[in-house]
Amino acid sequence: MLTRLSYFVFALLLLAILSGFEVNAQNSDFRLRTGLKIDKDLSKKVELSFESQVRFRNNWTNFDKFLVEPSVKFEVFKNFRLGAAYRYSAKQNLAKNTLNWHRGNMFMAYKKSFSTDWDLKFKTAIQYDTRNFMGGYNTKYNVWTNRNKVSLAYDVFGLPLSAEMGGELFYNVNVTQGIEKVRLSFELSYEIVKDSKILAQYLNDSNLFFEGFSNHIMVLMYRMKIGK
Repeated sequence: MLTRLSYFVFALLLLAILSGFEVNAQNSDFRLRTGLKIDKDLSKKVELSFESQVRFRNNWTNFDKFLVEPSVKFEVFKNFRLGAAYRYSAKQNLAKNTLNWHRGNMFMAYKKSFSTDWDLKFKTAIQYDTRNFMGGYNTKYNVWTNRNKVSLAYDVFGLPLSAEMGGELFYNVNVTQGIEKVRLSFELSYEIVKDSKILAQYLNDSNLFFEGFSNHIMVLMYRMKIGK
């Protein structure tokens, strides 16, 4: 029963992602993100991570931002984690001026395994950041956002390959006080050797504040875990 439910949810998420391609080209942008993520277990329950990314926008032709993000996760009990992260971004605007952005968040994450192959994941976070929310570059806004994500992951039996699809809602708490963005995602992960993998991800961001505007984002990441 649970396995059939997993296939059904997987199919619904795939359909939602494919429907995201039906956008007006004048109201969309194709973007690229490349990066590295390093994880380290401090103990059986505590994990530190460090992530760095370089991002491009305007159909991959313009530099967007460089960011670094350290984070920590604590396993409260099996499959349930609490965590916190800080992000610093150096963002370049259209006039090629550099803007310094800061972001912090706290989150809860839970995973339910249906079998050795299927995992259903839930994550909720409260996020605070300073950014030029309305599209200008002279005024910064202090923004609080609640993010809620559900995803379904599948480990391909007999192969070092996994796939994950998900949907995420971004609710703006204090500026627009409504759903700011909807994100659909699809990810493939390939384990090169133990504790070392490459990830390819597609994100479809539908920005509801700027009506009808969507971002199609390709993410390429290398992720590794180092010893204690």
